[in-house]
Amino acid sequence: MKFFKTIFILFLLSAATSAVVFFLNGSETITESPTDVAGEIAIVAIPIFVFLVLIYGIARTIAKTVKKRNKKSLPNQEGPNTV
Repeated sequence: MKFFKTIFILFLLSAATSAVVFFLNGSETITESPTDVAGEIAIVAIPIFVFLVLIYGIARTIAKTVKKRNKKSLPNQEGPNTV
């Protein structure tokens, strides 16, 4: 369930980023309907979403690898013969 929640948050983040970029750039068409605006925002949001999911997957994999490595590390030994 946590995974789907994270994916949904990434989707909302990509849609918001797409909308902000759309409205910052302004429109170059003379007549545009709300469906045109929504379509362009949705089409631009798809690559942003894919990019965010890839970054999330890479970060999650690295975090799991580091966590496993820390568990497998040698215990700290005390005393004069620690080589």
